[in-house]
Amino acid sequence: MQKANIFFASILMLLALGAGCSQAEDTDNQTQTKPADTMSSDTTQTPYLTDTVSGNNISLSAQAVGKNTVQFEWNVGDEIAKQAEGWRIVYGKEASPTYPSTWWFERGKPHREKTWAGLPGGVAHFRLCAVIQDVCESYSNDVEVEILGETSIEDVTIVQ
Repeated sequence: MQKANIFFASILMLLALGAGCSQAEDTDNQTQTKPADTMSSDTTQTPYLTDTVSGNNISLSAQAVGKNTVQFEWNVGDEIAKQAEGWRIVYGKEASPTYPSTWWFERGKPHREKTWAGLPGGVAHFRLCAVIQDVCESYSNDVEVEILGETSIEDVTIVQ
């Protein structure tokens, strides 16, 4: 009987210690606020593109919706939706930016849209990546947007 009590006491101690080890983070609204350079040219959007992992489709669309603000929406295939832990919108001056980049914005798994305010004016490129084990595993098409407004922004404003 004493061995059974010691066994159950040991199990309870392991459960109590293990419960305090979880360090889950809410990554729905993380952003990096480092200033970026801009340039200007004609605005185009690249159509739907199959990403680098076979069978996983990610399609990003974006449009300027006001001063220094861009509205993003994306569609993803069923397989990548199951695998992804979240999404990162990646900003760049050149086509097809990758993470890590000058600026990025992270959204949680259920989200399929984002309004990002406080971006520098001028031409910018964006891509969306699927975050799997904290790594950008799959990327969307490149979207080029002409952002109206100031060309230098000190801080990024997040619009919920």
